[in-house]
Amino acid sequence: CLLYDDRIVSAACCIYFACKMGGAPRSVREISRACRVAEQSCVSMMKQIKQTLPDIRELFITVSAADLLTRSLQELSLTSTQFHAVLKTCHRLHHNIGATLEGKTPECVCAVCIYWSLVVHGIKETTKNIAMACMISPMTLSKTTHLVNFQMDDYVLKPTNA
Repeated sequence: CLLYDDRIVSAACCIYFACKMGGAPRSVREISRACRVAEQSCVSMMKQIKQTLPDIRELFITVSAADLLTRSLQELSLTSTQFHAVLKTCHRLHHNIGATLEGKTPECVCAVCIYWSLVVHGIKETTKNIAMACMISPMTLSKTTHLVNFQMDDYVLKPTNA
C-alpha cells in the first residue's frame, strides 16, 4: 500500500516517462515542480523503478540542455525576432562550450547558453530572470558563467554568420 505522498511521486514519475515516450521530454525538476513534489523524491522513486525494470534504460536518459532551451526562452520577455536569434545562438553556443560545462545539470548549461546568447545580441535581462526561467539559482548561474568567460571573449567578438 502506497502512502498518499508516494502516489503523487509515482504519478509524477509516470508523467516524466509519458513525456519522454511521447517525444516531449521534460526534466525531473520541471515535472517535480509542476506536481509540487520534492525533486529528490522523484529521483529516489525513479531509482527504485530502474532497479525493478532494468530493461527500459532509454527512459532514464536525462533531458538535455538543448531540450530545455526553447521552453526556458519562452519564459523571458523577448520579441519573436529576438527569440529566434537568441535560440539559434544558444544552439551554437551549446555545441561550442558544451565540453567546458561537462558534468553540469542540463538546466545549468541551458541557463549559461541563454545568458551568453543574450549578451552576444545585446539584449538586457537580469540574471535572476534567466535563472528562474531555467529553474536554477542566480548564484549557480553566476558561478557557472565564469567557467566560460575565457571562451566567450573571443566568441562575442566574432561576427555571426546568421
